[in-house]
Amino acid sequence: MTTAAQAESVTLELSKIESLIEGAHRLVTEGRLIDLSALEGKVQSVCEGVLGLQGPEARATIHRLQGLLDTLDGLSMSLQSRYGDMPVMPSHGGAAAAYAQLLKHFP
Repeated sequence: MTTAAQAESVTLELSKIESLIEGAHRLVTEGRLIDLSALEGKVQSVCEGVLGLQGPEARATIHRLQGLLDTLDGLSMSLQSRYGDMPVMPSHGGAAAAYAQLLKHFP
């Protein structure tokens, strides 16, 4: 896959993740339950995809990932506001490890 095709694929996946999080925000606001089980796998896949990018495509995607983190923080705050403190589940290392690996290449 070419770098341009990789960048397009990563951008598309990022859009899907953003849409998933926006939907989750709406559901939390409505007091409905949400299922975010697919989120970690999607984020891990995007982070791994970004590692295959180079130059401006990689940098632009990193900035978008940083925005995604802000959006996830907002969802976390909404969940805590709605349901109180939730237990922190031990990470299986997937998305968090992939993002940490990314930061080594794009500090």
